Amino acid sequence: MELIKKYIYEVYKESNFTKAARKLFISQPALSSAVSKYEKSLGFRIFDRSKNPLKVTAEGRILIESIANIINIETLAEQEISLMKREPKNEIVIGAATSVAYYLIPKICAIFHKENPSVSIKIDLGNTTIYGNFFKKVQNGTLDLVIDCIPTWDSLESIVICKESMVVVVPEDMVSERLKRYALTYDELQKVDLSDVVRVKDSSLFEDVSFADFPPTSLIMKSKMKELFGEYHTIPLVVFNHHNSILHHSLAKEGVGAVLVSIGAAKAFFSNSDKVSFFLLDNEKAKREIYLTVADKNLNSPLIKRVVEIAKAVCEDIK
Repeated sequence: MELIKKYIYEVYKESNFTKAARKLFISQPALSSAVSKYEKSLGFRIFDRSKNPLKVTAEGRILIESIANIINIETLAEQEISLMKREPKNEIVIGAATSVAYYLIPKICAIFHKENPSVSIKIDLGNTTIYGNFFKKVQNGTLDLVIDCIPTWDSLESIVICKESMVVVVPEDMVSERLKRYALTYDELQKVDLSDVVRVKDSSLFEDVSFADFPPTSLIMKSKMKELFGEYHTIPLVVFNHHNSILHHSLAKEGVGAVLVSIGAAKAFFSNSDKVSFFLLDNEKAKREIYLTVADKNLNSPLIKRVVEIAKAVCEDIK
């Protein structure tokens, strides 16, 4: 950037020629003269010197906004170049909630590893009881990023990478005549475009279905069930210390009870040999957001940027 523009921006920040001159390590008369000459070449005043502190003119504000944009672009470029000059990062550490990790992480890692075979990937699995620790680890650099269903604190950046549909999985012998017209097979659920699928609008159609309930620690899913079904029947079986969602899926497979799962999990953990039916709901609340959280300092890392891009693409395929 031209030196004179740096001078102008410093005067703007300080609203005073004397203070700006001290920051720039030049004399006040030299600074004032340089700015005046530049104003003359432009044909307009940048600063209204009759005001104390200095005020920016309308024309000057347009110029200063363009200078600020140039400074931001140069700063970002310098940061990226600095990252390129450092020793290449050969490790990515990802924290992930178990409810999304089992079907998202393998797909993300497969693509990333194919592109970056020399980069080591470490996975830290967790659940709702340790999310706070996840975010602390991102802040202190132990984790590079976290994928989960909870947005995070202001000091970190949370990106919505997917708004995923929820699916009700019901053992075949629990499907009532009223529900049958909405039932999907596993192969039908695998369709890329589900926009033409008839969805269940009346949640009371599930009133005779018994669900495998979630423990109090599964705050998100417990709340989602309440939102969608109000009061609902449950089987007399509760899994405490619920850290592994695969057990819930197995209960449905064995005909013990119905479960509410994400569409990604339904596609990953069930098959066309399972004696279950799948139901999509005509309710905007029957969706959940998946977030990718990174520390601000990692946003310019080419490797982490690529993980974010891959995660978004994978989510787009499953939602």
